[in-house]
Amino acid sequence: MKKNKKSNKIETYILCFTLITLVLSCRQKNELEYKSDITKKSSVHSKLIFPDSILKNSMFGKFEYYYDLPDSLIPDKGDYSLMTIYAQLTKDIKDPSKINIKECDSFFAERKNFKDTLISPIFFRTKDMKGQYYLSGKGIIKSLPANNGRKDTISDLTMHIREFSFSKLEPIKINE
Repeated sequence: MKKNKKSNKIETYILCFTLITLVLSCRQKNELEYKSDITKKSSVHSKLIFPDSILKNSMFGKFEYYYDLPDSLIPDKGDYSLMTIYAQLTKDIKDPSKINIKECDSFFAERKNFKDTLISPIFFRTKDMKGQYYLSGKGIIKSLPANNGRKDTISDLTMHIREFSFSKLEPIKINE
């Protein structure tokens, strides 16, 4: 019974994020430029933890990401962030900004406190793979603060979106 309530809650969050994303896509260009200026001033920490060699049928790693949201945000218990990671293994080095997310595996992480680091697992099935592969990917973080500095205003409901790319420059040896 508890799993049902939790999955319904997650589905509700995802539905809300999708709805708000559609609304935000209709905003004016100057508002988007203002938001991007705010996020450029924040501090960012990221770490890709992945093994250099794999001898089994699957490979596990993780991606950690943290960034400060603007100081105007007041932390609240209703804050929520969702990180989506799109990653792929290729035989040659690929520019992460040019990968097609439709061809990638996707992984998710969430946080309910903006002071926490987002940690997403990354895993691949490597049963039929052999040789050296390179890991590259993209990430999108959608943060929805409960309080943007002014209380009780529906017009201040603003989603902060951050996009980034990453890659592991050293090859990963699979089944060698």
